[in-house]
Amino acid sequence: MNEGRLKILAMLEDGKVTAEEAVELLRQFPEDAPPPPPPPPPAFNRQPSGWQNDIADGLKEVHDSISNANWAGILDEVGNDVKSALRDVHESLSEVFGENIFVVGPRERSNFNFVSDEVGNGIKSIKLKGKNAPVIIRAHDQNNIAIRGEYIAKYKDDAPHFNMDAGNVEITYDSNAMHSVHIFCEVPRLLIERLQVENKNGTIEVSGIKAASANLTTKNSKIKLSDVDCPDLNAKTKNAKITAEDVTSETLSLETGNAKIELENVQAATIRAETSNAAIKVEKADFRQLSTFTSNSRTELRDLLREPWGNDNSEREIDTHTTNGSISIELPRDISRKIQASTSRGKINCGNTEEMEFDNLSQNYVTGKSHGYDEAEKRLRLNVSTSNGSVSIR
Repeated sequence: MNEGRLKILAMLEDGKVTAEEAVELLRQFPEDAPPPPPPPPPAFNRQPSGWQNDIADGLKEVHDSISNANWAGILDEVGNDVKSALRDVHESLSEVFGENIFVVGPRERSNFNFVSDEVGNGIKSIKLKGKNAPVIIRAHDQNNIAIRGEYIAKYKDDAPHFNMDAGNVEITYDSNAMHSVHIFCEVPRLLIERLQVENKNGTIEVSGIKAASANLTTKNSKIKLSDVDCPDLNAKTKNAKITAEDVTSETLSLETGNAKIELENVQAATIRAETSNAAIKVEKADFRQLSTFTSNSRTELRDLLREPWGNDNSEREIDTHTTNGSISIELPRDISRKIQASTSRGKINCGNTEEMEFDNLSQNYVTGKSHGYDEAEKRLRLNVSTSNGSVSIR
């Protein structure tokens, strides 16, 4: 807008001219011409530059490589890598969960059946080793070893391995190569010099056998012993129950964690039972020494030392300890007792106190013995302790 038109509008604003006069005056000063349009942009050079040519050539090379690639070989290689990775993952998951999470390979179920020649007068050793498979070992009336079972192989030609040489039998089953393995082993009612089962994440059941020594180990699965005669018997697992019934031994050792231990009708010179966070129960047991250890649970010992002691007048012993749980011990009345019992929070009941003489007799600490203990034919020493639980010895 030019200067003349601006002055007229100012006069109109100040009231020096009327609106009609202002219109007449503005006609004398025409508006300025509009500014010329901006010049057009320069034409774009659509010819590719050097770097554009490089990109185009690179893309063409990638396209040609993809088009001409040996995809069958590449996919085979990728597939092998995936299978290898899945095997590693499967093994790791089995370690954690104790079972097969998924299956790689064929799913056909296979059976196996191995029968040995007659074994003569005895068997030197039987060894089973593997993972993720329940194992059952029982006696039969034949004079040979029969092993049968089933499995699903993950890969072609995988199967349990058997070997027998001069009375030594060995069975191995690789959980990395097969799954859903079940092993059933029947042995003669003869003396086995050594029985060894190294299992993991699979139950172990042994019944009706006679062995000079036996070592049974697994994890996250139970162990069950019944009608077993074995002077040196060791059974160990974790996070699973152990039961022993009708067992005769010299040294019997049972160990687990976070699960119960139960014994019934057991005879052994030395019995040791150890667990944690679970109860221990012993019923109908004869021994020279009984030791039990647990935590955060109770211990029950009942119907003990019923068999005649004969000419063996040696002192018998019970050593039992727990925490945050009660201890209950029931004994025949004809057994003289020498007691040391303690609890940090709870009461101690020693039965008929008139039959005993005490050095200490309080609510949570007792030491004493039966009258005439030193001259008695049946003597039993008890060392008992717990915390936050009661003690009963009757």
